[in-house]
Amino acid sequence: MEKKEDKPIAIGAESVPFKFELSQLVTMRISEEWGEVQARAQYANGENQYLIHYQAADGRATTEWFGESMLIAMEDKRHPG
Repeated sequence: MEKKEDKPIAIGAESVPFKFELSQLVTMRISEEWGEVQARAQYANGENQYLIHYQAADGRATTEWFGESMLIAMEDKRHPG
């Protein structure tokens, strides 16, 4: 009997690659706030999401999910340009 590989079955569109790496620093498009990517999520019918840990404008440390289109990469030693 022939052995087959276990491969996931892809239905629908190809997944979009992540724009930001884990631990990368990003800024929010709508504010001066910035933070670090803690987690990423990929969806079949939506944009990639990123869990960002950052200091909010009121001084609180907070963690929230943001869509990829709401974030801009910050330049640092690990992620130049």
